[in-house]
Amino acid sequence: MELFRDSFFAPALVNCELALWLRSETKGKKVLKASEESLPLDIDAIADNIVTVSEVMATGFIRAIGLNPVTLYPSVALVLAAKMSRC
Repeated sequence: MELFRDSFFAPALVNCELALWLRSETKGKKVLKASEESLPLDIDAIADNIVTVSEVMATGFIRAIGLNPVTLYPSVALVLAAKMSRC
């Protein structure tokens, strides 16, 4: 979460269980939880994005991917900008 200058790194392949754990370890987890309780946001969609990105990374064609920012909506986590570097 940019507000907290937070990021995380994980090896590809990330499954849903690990993605949910990574999401829960962010510095902004309290903000995410409060947002989920007060707004109809799908914070589990963040885990879906993490799994999808890890599948792309596992192909071996991409060395690194940075997603910033990611905006939450009621049924999706939308990646507004991404940076990728090839192998």
